[in-house]
Amino acid sequence: MKYLSFAVLAVLAVFLASCSHGGDYKAEKKSEKPKNPPVEELQTTPESLSGGGNYVNYVEEFVGVAPNTVIFFHADWCGTCHKVEQDILAGRIPDDINILVANYDTETELKKKYGVTTQTTFVHVDADGELVNKWMKGDLATIIETVRSSQNNDVASAETSQEEGETEVVQKESIQETEAPQDNSVISQTVEEAPQKSTEVSYANPEPVVETSTPTEVVLEEPAPVLGGKYVAYSEDLVGQAAHTVVYFHADWCPTCVKLEKNIEAWDIPNDINILKADFDTSKELKKKYGVTSQTTLIHVSPEWELIKKWVGGDLQTIIDNVEWA
Repeated sequence: MKYLSFAVLAVLAVFLASCSHGGDYKAEKKSEKPKNPPVEELQTTPESLSGGGNYVNYVEEFVGVAPNTVIFFHADWCGTCHKVEQDILAGRIPDDINILVANYDTETELKKKYGVTTQTTFVHVDADGELVNKWMKGDLATIIETVRSSQNNDVASAETSQEEGETEVVQKESIQETEAPQDNSVISQTVEEAPQKSTEVSYANPEPVVETSTPTEVVLEEPAPVLGGKYVAYSEDLVGQAAHTVVYFHADWCPTCVKLEKNIEAWDIPNDINILKADFDTSKELKKKYGVTSQTTLIHVSPEWELIKKWVGGDLQTIIDNVEWA
């Protein structure tokens, strides 16, 4: 009986010790901190941004804090989105650019406003939130290059407007000069000095006729078209105007062709690419030259008309990818 009591006490002691150890283990587990703590919530006032060079969550008030705002439509389930994000975080954003990350799944109104239909879409907006440019995919270098390209286009447009204004002023001045009042002193002098044979006034010579010249209409020369980034009807002289030329064999009766065309027109074509639309039914010599046998065929050609690559179907992103990897 004595030994039995000792045995019971020993078992009880072991049980209490294991419970105590288990409790400590659970308490220790609860006190552990997560390996990747969540990022601190961003403030929702523009003052929380120091100008540009920031990559932060989208807040409407952040638009316009920097001279250039780019909205990146990001989805957590999108592998390409994470790849682009890593590239942005690894680089240095210029001080005049802010990149705002918008949740592709929840920002429904924002997507509707800018016509965004897919993740990894970038939207460049001005200080008032108006669309400046829109494109898909890329990296930090693409963002910077596209923003700079938009800035250069704005400068060129402003210079053109200024030149047109100066030309208009010159035209008005020219018209005012030609419409200046005529000097009739010569006519009056002739009348006074004419000999009078009767009470009627007679003239030694016929009254001089003063010819007035109508102002010559100044025809302004149309500015040369901006090369690249165009989707226009096929023409031989357009081949080679941009760094890359893609000829698209389109048929009006082809639903796939119409769908592809709408996709091309909905997005901004890179400035180094021109897409020339060739009529599949009438461009027989062109089809024969490049061995085209079906509509929705696209061919990438060099400035010397040499075939670089040929494929069928796709969308604008397919065109860009094929040109970049050619």
